[in-house]
Amino acid sequence: MKAQGFVDVADVTTVSGWAWSPDAPYDPVYVDLYDGELLLARLRADLYRKDLAEASRGDGCHAFQYTVDEARRDGCEHEIRVCFEGTRIDLTNSPCHVLFGYSPHRTHELACALRAIAPVATWNVDLVERTDGNWALQGWALPPLTGQDGFFAVNGAPLSVAGQVSYPLWRPDVANIFWFVPHSARSGFACSINWRTFGSAEADVLRIDYVDEKSMSPWDDYQAFYLCPGLLNARYAIPPEDSILRVAGYTSSGKFLLDGYTTLVKLRKVVEKVTGRSLNTFSSILDWGCGCGRLTRHLIEALEGADTQIVGIDIDRENVQWCKTHLPRASFDSCDLDPPTNLPAAAFELIIGLSVFTHLDEATQFAWLNELRRVAMPGALLLLSVHGNTSVCRSNVSLAWLDQWRRRGMDDSRKDPALSAVINNEGYYRATFHTKAYVQVRWAAYFDIVTIIEGFLSNNQDLVVLRTR
Repeated sequence: MKAQGFVDVADVTTVSGWAWSPDAPYDPVYVDLYDGELLLARLRADLYRKDLAEASRGDGCHAFQYTVDEARRDGCEHEIRVCFEGTRIDLTNSPCHVLFGYSPHRTHELACALRAIAPVATWNVDLVERTDGNWALQGWALPPLTGQDGFFAVNGAPLSVAGQVSYPLWRPDVANIFWFVPHSARSGFACSINWRTFGSAEADVLRIDYVDEKSMSPWDDYQAFYLCPGLLNARYAIPPEDSILRVAGYTSSGKFLLDGYTTLVKLRKVVEKVTGRSLNTFSSILDWGCGCGRLTRHLIEALEGADTQIVGIDIDRENVQWCKTHLPRASFDSCDLDPPTNLPAAAFELIIGLSVFTHLDEATQFAWLNELRRVAMPGALLLLSVHGNTSVCRSNVSLAWLDQWRRRGMDDSRKDPALSAVINNEGYYRATFHTKAYVQVRWAAYFDIVTIIEGFLSNNQDLVVLRTR
């Protein structure tokens, strides 16, 4: 049947249009209405419209109208498609991207701006458990903005070879953050990986990637998660939940261990790529902003037997004391909110500072850059994280905020209460965001910038790789 049709309206409350067939001008045509891949309704286009009658489209009874259910008005962007019944042939003006919600700042203009700076695809693991020979993971993986299908790989092989996966699952919480990504509400996954599939001898490390299902290539080489046999059988004590919450924003001990170990593996790859050296060849490493040892505990294990000096320092005195008590081999000390520290000058060959510059105002940032320059050896390597484009896309910003951030290059206007219980300056700890251009220009006064890797730490924060002159 030769048919014609048009979507006239697609908004927060209504989807409407018309459809008819010149071959049967007085018979109603049916259309299928989809939200992404989900069929919402099959509609009979039989409503009268005067303009259709005047245009000689039968008797004018060829319009349709659909009222969006209140439960679907989640403030997120949806891809609405209207197709002729039983086909995937779109009516004219279909598909449409529609904001189903009333949030005043969630505009189509902002959605386009965020999609322009967002990674092609990103993902996260929320929970991890191990029972017998199986790993169980839960999390979310955003549908790729390029339209391809995503899947999961273990050590380069489809996850289905080594286990089971359910994807996509309903995740409205993710959609509320990534409202501008079509189909983000269907981004959840749960998988089980059978360790024994890899042979009688367990693999030293399992690398889990979110990949292009067709090519099996990772969307980003630095967005993998890594599991090792003893990961959840921790050698050292697990910090209290409130300590984990202050540094990580969650309380899950399994995720705490997974994120710390994954960060170690990824940092090790960066160090080897940039310097051609392994971590155990460095004479001294400073974990600046060590918190309760999310990374330090894994550095200690990785450098067992090496002569490398490991030092952790933080403004959170409670977490520093916990590290002193429970993490042997490394040295820990607390410091004031502002430099200088008690650390000796030119003492460290590698400095790691994760989730620190993400919380400092501009003046304090420069003071700490100067202090890091003081304690770094000549030719030292620094690995520091910032909130960049990827983090902005997770932060429910307004278009006005985004424009101002781009113009200034940095935003430190928001307070972060995460450390309010352990520091005595209510306004000190911020939620701070940097553009890549700002870092490249302003930080160059202190160090040589080697590279900036977007979305590196926890698939969220950017990693700035620097060297002392």
